[in-house]
Amino acid sequence: MFIKSFSCSRFAGLKERNIEFEKGMNVILGPNESGKSTLVEGIYATLFKDPKLRMSTKSDKEFHERFMPYPDGDAIDGEITICVGEKEYKIKKEWGIAPSLQFLTPDGDVIKNVDRANDLLRQILQFGSGTYSSIVFAKQRDIKEAIQRILSDETTNEVSSILMKTLMELDGISVDELGRRIEQEKDLLLKRWDLDKNYPENNRGINDPYKTGLGEVIESYYKKESIKISMDQAQEAERDFEEICEKLKAKSIEIEKLKSKKDELEKIEDDVTKRAILEPKIAGLTKEVNILSDVCKKWPVKEALIKQLDKELETITEEIKKLEEEKENVRKAEKKSEIEKKLANIQELNKKIDDINIKISQIKEIKDDEIKRLEELHKKISKTEAAMEAGVIIGKFNKINTPCDIWITKDLEDKQNIKPEETFTANGYVKIECDEFELELKTGEIDYERLKETYEGCKLELANLLKHLQVEDVEEAKLNKAQLEKLKNEHTNAKEQLDLLLGEEKYDDLKQELEQLDSLGQTRNIEEINSEIQELNNKKTDCAADRRSEEKILLEWADEYKDQDNAFDILIEKKMEIKQLEDQLKKLAPIPEGYESAEEFKQSLTETRKSYEEGQQAYSNLKEEYYENQNNLPETTYEELKAAYVEAKSTFDKKLKRAKKLITIQKAFEKTKEEIGKAPFKPLAEKFTEWLCILTDGNYTLGQIDKDFDVSIQNKNGVTIPPSLLSAGTHDCVALALRFSILKYIYGDTPGCVVLDDCIVDLDPTRRKMAVKLIKKFAQQNQVIFTTCNPEIAELLGGNIIDWGSGLTS
Repeated sequence: MFIKSFSCSRFAGLKERNIEFEKGMNVILGPNESGKSTLVEGIYATLFKDPKLRMSTKSDKEFHERFMPYPDGDAIDGEITICVGEKEYKIKKEWGIAPSLQFLTPDGDVIKNVDRANDLLRQILQFGSGTYSSIVFAKQRDIKEAIQRILSDETTNEVSSILMKTLMELDGISVDELGRRIEQEKDLLLKRWDLDKNYPENNRGINDPYKTGLGEVIESYYKKESIKISMDQAQEAERDFEEICEKLKAKSIEIEKLKSKKDELEKIEDDVTKRAILEPKIAGLTKEVNILSDVCKKWPVKEALIKQLDKELETITEEIKKLEEEKENVRKAEKKSEIEKKLANIQELNKKIDDINIKISQIKEIKDDEIKRLEELHKKISKTEAAMEAGVIIGKFNKINTPCDIWITKDLEDKQNIKPEETFTANGYVKIECDEFELELKTGEIDYERLKETYEGCKLELANLLKHLQVEDVEEAKLNKAQLEKLKNEHTNAKEQLDLLLGEEKYDDLKQELEQLDSLGQTRNIEEINSEIQELNNKKTDCAADRRSEEKILLEWADEYKDQDNAFDILIEKKMEIKQLEDQLKKLAPIPEGYESAEEFKQSLTETRKSYEEGQQAYSNLKEEYYENQNNLPETTYEELKAAYVEAKSTFDKKLKRAKKLITIQKAFEKTKEEIGKAPFKPLAEKFTEWLCILTDGNYTLGQIDKDFDVSIQNKNGVTIPPSLLSAGTHDCVALALRFSILKYIYGDTPGCVVLDDCIVDLDPTRRKMAVKLIKKFAQQNQVIFTTCNPEIAELLGGNIIDWGSGLTS
């Protein structure tokens, strides 16, 4: 396998980098801190680092902190092309808010599933990421530790692979230990598992699981059954995370659009600002020019209009004067009519007074004391009658033996004849008289004679007084008195009306004035004349208002422009100023389409800036949510859990199968151990000795690796020296020789690649020359990617020299 190319849009400090590699020697030449190590990290990550980072794990957190651009970067990527034989594979990965993977096969298939891609890559590369990290990409000083990590990190079910790793053992795992581990693995696989029942011992399934001492089979069974419990939580956490990723991505696009819009608007902001100053000036001047043009045009017209209005006002005034004279004649005619009416009213009142005088003369004047006396007499008579009517006498004249006239007097009545069998009634007094007797009846102790005398005296006085007053009774006397008073009041009122009607005038004077007004001719209606006067006054008012308005305008123009000629001069100056401003305006960038004015443009730019700032703040808030949700992500994803359920079952079956085969493996191991004998690392030691001799220019002739992978060195004098006592240069030679020996051992005849990090910089010139020779030799069948800051070393190595320069970006 060899690497054909690597590129990235952004990886840590690398930005928009694309590098092509060749088979054989490739030298990356660049100064220290220029990003060479970052390039190697990018190549390794693109090959082996899962795109979806789990921030709950230490390694992924460190990866994020080391390589994600600071402070606002949220995505890194890498793309690598590798060749295996004649086949070419391309891998694209992105880490961050939208992690993704694309694995392009030589057949054109695109694989996006991480597990499928990793399985295929493992088949292509033959070894896992641990081997490549420890041997192919390892720094020289870490080579021995790296080899140990292979033994610790990677295992395989094949006996041959286990033996291969044993050959690379440096610090500790012996063949006997490996045998013990095989035996131990049998126990690790089948502990607490009933192989015959194919179920946990004592039927302790997932609802009653063992807590400790679990074998891998029962553990994989419990894992298969318990994965479902974690799936819902993982699904919810991932849904929240994906949602925030989408929001973050959308907000990033939005901010980019806003920034693009803001940048475009800011390019012409100054011109638009100047335009915003010039355009209102031009608009203001244009308005002034329009006003001045109108003034110059209308000035003589208004002067002529004022003269015309003066003539019209003079004419209207004369017409009003004539109408006022006519109106005066109408008033005189109306006065004539008034005098006639007044004289008629006077005559009518005089007649009314005469009539009242006649009526007064026909009514006897009655005084108040006379009325009073009438009322007293009437009262006495009524009282006497009431006294007589206090009792009741009922009688009947039945018969008389000697016929004769019988007379009866009842109460205050006159006596009258009564016949036999006639019934009579009286109130208080009865007197019966005839020739034979006189009978007197009365009720109580009434003094009939005195009452009678009083009664007749009052009646006589009442009759005489009524006769004197020329009335029939008291009521008529009162009525006559009231009527007389009414007539006197009417006489007084009529007299007062007459005085009021005449006032200070005299009747004869009014008659004389009426005779003088008889000479007036026929007149029109006063309303008609007033209407014409009102119409003329309105017309006069309108004319006067129009004149004042026009005169006011002329006075304002004169106050502002002095005269028409000066106004015309100012008009010319304004037009020239507009021309100068328009020339400046033509040199400025136009307002973009979609904006009606510079003010609208500036408002849009302000809003865009505000939206951009708000977008950045929102983006920052989303980033915080992103990191929070990222930290909340479970170590295992929902899809992984879902796949893990299927995988767990498969693992469970494999574990059972592996357990059954483990005995066969153990037998094969014992047989292989016997074949290897006492010199298991002889082929590796031979290659190591060959390359060590070359690197040390013959100073060290033998390198030994015993069964426990302990390394020792002999010099040309046959003295054995442990690696701990070697000089720095010699130690680098030993490490390089050992590394190439291991690579040769694991690659065999299949071409592979190695990345070297300036591993010969500390060698003296002779050893450096030998190291270059060895590296070139290795590069004849393999790909070497050598990073250095030393141009001399690059020149010595030759091959495809890549001038890296400053590969980093701020």
